[in-house]
Amino acid sequence: MAARAILGEWLGGSGGGWQDSGGVWPGIKLIEGAVAGEGDPEFGISRGRLLPRHTVLGQDRVSTATRDALLRSLVVVHGGMAQNVGPILEMVTEKYLLRGEREWAARLEAIELCKQVVAALEQGDLRRVGEITTRNFEGPLQAIIPWATNRFTDLLIERCREHWGDRFWGFWMLGGMSGGGMGFIFDPAIRDQAASWMSELMSRTKRELETSLPFAMEPVVYDIAINDHGSSARLLQRRASTMPERYYSLVVPAWLRIEPRRWSVETRRELERLGDRCRDTEVPTSTLQLLVDQMLPKESRDDRRQESLHELLERYGFDRRQHEQIRADLLAGRIGLAANRLSNNVTITDVRDGDVVDARHGDWSTDRELGETLLREGRVGVVTLAAGVGSRWTEGAGVVKALHPFTKFQGRHRNFLEVHLAKSLKTADTYGAAPVHVFTTGYLTDGPIRDYLEQRHAGTRGIPVFVSAGKAVGLPWFPRCAICVSLGRRCPNRRSMNNARRCVIACGRH
Repeated sequence: MAARAILGEWLGGSGGGWQDSGGVWPGIKLIEGAVAGEGDPEFGISRGRLLPRHTVLGQDRVSTATRDALLRSLVVVHGGMAQNVGPILEMVTEKYLLRGEREWAARLEAIELCKQVVAALEQGDLRRVGEITTRNFEGPLQAIIPWATNRFTDLLIERCREHWGDRFWGFWMLGGMSGGGMGFIFDPAIRDQAASWMSELMSRTKRELETSLPFAMEPVVYDIAINDHGSSARLLQRRASTMPERYYSLVVPAWLRIEPRRWSVETRRELERLGDRCRDTEVPTSTLQLLVDQMLPKESRDDRRQESLHELLERYGFDRRQHEQIRADLLAGRIGLAANRLSNNVTITDVRDGDVVDARHGDWSTDRELGETLLREGRVGVVTLAAGVGSRWTEGAGVVKALHPFTKFQGRHRNFLEVHLAKSLKTADTYGAAPVHVFTTGYLTDGPIRDYLEQRHAGTRGIPVFVSAGKAVGLPWFPRCAICVSLGRRCPNRRSMNNARRCVIACGRH
């Protein structure tokens, strides 16, 4: 079963699944790659075996006392971040195959640290376990996978150390990319207190960084246990076989909109069991309340006034006349993909010597002196364009590009604004005068950038910083689909569809 699951992952191109088989085996186990041998389907085809070797560390190696102490010291969390792990797996595979010197040395160090973790568990030294897992995270893991950490994860670790001191025993990375599954090891005497504190810390840090990093959900602290049964199943019958309450809150409203005579046998039986469960006054349940909340409208308690689209457009400089002109030009065929080409009579020639200046050669001392004089006199300003949202830097996540901490400088993740301000600070230190620095923003980035600069004004060290809000915004206009145009019809989905295939699926009439 495990081998087929891993094979499916690999055939699908994800490159993952190797560690997922761990849940099939019970308890604490060591998972290692194995050389293919006779009898293995990979023998003669691949050097390695698809299914790893699982060594279960029974109580003869990890005592009951150590297992209990582990549960009393480890806080397992999910930071709430949404991450695409696919590029991580590609990066690991690529660096393994290319045998990069730094990454290969890190891999060998990680193997040695793994042995030390097993030895520390066998000795019952959980403080030592925390030290080793932290070393692995801060050393070999980040050498192989720079994305194994980000500003969110670094802040959590930093604040744990500041708050708990030597009672914080270490960090345990549980995933390939930061911000998801993580473990924090504490002195058992303060573990429960630290778990509550971690929940509050993660939520506070998420609010601080939610315009900079992609979060998919609110961070959570898990209740954990060691699974001594591995993958197993139980047969539930009658009332015990009902699904979780949240499941019914999602599917039942849709079922009840269907005529009862069209219910399948399975749906009818499931609704009958749910009805028995809701009618049973002896069994406390909140299922009925969840269903009512989903199916019946309730008064909104949000007193905040929602700004209308018209007001937003007016505030951000929407030009209605220009919008209508673009619309008319599109309909008339004056602009569009067909018109966005060079005409047949355009002549393209090679670049001539006088068209380009090669600044690598020649005497530019006069120009340099003039530039330095202007800098010293404070007559130079810097304009940084910072209106981007959901860019390639953030893999399309809807966060502010300029605030995304994309790389590390001097041991800390820095964002686009910090890098550009650092250049102005360097210029001020070199020439004795601070250049005026202006950040231009868009309507989605203006508020977060202003908040960021106000909170960190001390970091600008006297540089005059201004924010210039963009005052030009447009509305999307979707032309009729190609099939509708060719048939001379008005597409009923013209307001939401701009793709012929999607229009065919949606209309069903072409």
